[in-house]
This record gives sequence, C-alpha cells and structure tokens, in this order.
Amino acid sequence: MTDEQRDPLAHACELVGRFFYHFSRMEEQLNAAIARLFKLEGRYAQTVTALMNINAKIDAIAMALSQGKFSVNTEALIDDIRGMNHPVRTTVAHYVFEPEEDGVRFTRVTATRGKFKEEQPHLSKADFEDHYKELERLTGELKQIVTELKPDEVTWPIGAGWAEPSRAARFAVAQMSDFMLGSSEALLASQKDKGRRKR
Repeated sequence: MTDEQRDPLAHACELVGRFFYHFSRMEEQLNAAIARLFKLEGRYAQTVTALMNINAKIDAIAMALSQGKFSVNTEALIDDIRGMNHPVRTTVAHYVFEPEEDGVRFTRVTATRGKFKEEQPHLSKADFEDHYKELERLTGELKQIVTELKPDEVTWPIGAGWAEPSRAARFAVAQMSDFMLGSSEALLASQKDKGRRKR
C-alpha cells in the first residue's frame, strides 16, 4: 500500500510514533550515561533517571564531557541533542497535530501578556525521515560516549568554584544526592523494623 492509499490520520500517527520510538532510544543512552557517571546500577539507576527531566540529564552529561577527551565531537553532540529536544520534540509532544499533505501539521496557541500567538509548523515525511536518521546518529554517538566515560576523573564542583552553574544541572545533582540520602534512610528504617519484628 502506498502512502497515497493509506488513511491520512494513520500515516500521521505513524510518523509521530516513529519519532518517539527513535527519541526514546536516544534518551535511553542519556540514562546509561547518567548511570555510569554516578556509578548507579539496577533500580537505583532507573529511579534517579526517572526523577530527572531531560534538560537536567543533558546538562549533567555536558559538564562531564567538558572535562575529558572522547572520540566524538562532544560539544556538537550536546548541541545537536538540545536542538532535537527543543524545538523538535517539544513540538511533536505538546502541539495538537493533524494530517496534512505529505506530513503533519502541528498547532499551538499561547497567550502572553494578553496577546495570543498561534504557531502552525509543518513537518513533511522527508522531515521526519531526517529526524529519524539524526536520532539514530545521536544514539550511536552517545553509546560510544558511555563506553569512554571515566567517572572517577569527573569533578563536580558544587561549591564556590562552580562558575555560573546551570539550574537544571544543580537540580540534577541535588536530586541524586537527595535520592541517595533518602534511600539510605529508608534502608536503615527497614533494617530497624526487621530487627524489632525478630524480637
């Protein structure tokens, strides 16, 4: 069946769905990088990365990559990931969409200081295909980065030495610190409870 013979809505949904498939594969590698950076495994890694928004993940990884040497251009990689997250992902994720011509028409209305603004970006099938290829490339480069990361060589200067820290990055590190502290306290409480039950 050709694209012309298919139901337009089904085709639009497939284009959007495939985008999120590829994006999720890329974010999976961001999660793997976070887990390696902070030496997290299993449920600890899953819980910490679930608590972090994608901007916090990108900022934390960017700080680490700025301190080492890697086989890929890390500055370009981070810039490309940011660009794929916004405006591309935010448009596909948060705008209302309808099938149009050979692709998808997105619509979003915002109101700022009493003024309404309507945006209607259009992504063709070719645009989506380009995004799929770009996401595959970013996923592959992140996978390579994960193998080259050396957590013990990364410094996290959260004190006065950290010049103009990113709010998202600080939040990410704070989340992880709070989570690890909370996990330790929960474990101690659980052990005390088990001790009382045995008596």
